Amino acid sequence: MSKLFNFDINEAESRQRAMKFLKRYWRIRHIAGNVSHLKSPSYNHTPKSHNNENGQETRTIKAIEAQQVIDNIESALACLTDEHARLLRLTYMNATKLTTVNISINLGMGESMYKYHKAVALVEFAEAYPTGELLIYRK
Repeated sequence: MSKLFNFDINEAESRQRAMKFLKRYWRIRHIAGNVSHLKSPSYNHTPKSHNNENGQETRTIKAIEAQQVIDNIESALACLTDEHARLLRLTYMNATKLTTVNISINLGMGESMYKYHKAVALVEFAEAYPTGELLIYRK
């Protein structure tokens, strides 16, 4: 079979990668929101070496890239079922950290069903993420 159409996804590793990625959501969101982060000059008597890099430009580029990642996350969540999108939002994107018990109660399911649906939702998210970087294929 052609390598071009290799759809044999390693679900366990893709799930892990999606989980690690979503755990960084708030960090990415903060970077996306900090475009105009001003920095005061510091003065000391040691010679300064210049690396010909514009710090403000670098921060702006990182903020734009972070916003693109946030947009990709939202795009992937829009492809999921409402239940799975809500589960991932409550688990990784909620401003207040909720426990597994609180999330499962909020979703109206038992803790074991929450864990099952979370595993399925993470694989669906990895499949739906636009760049495909969250998927790991079997060889």
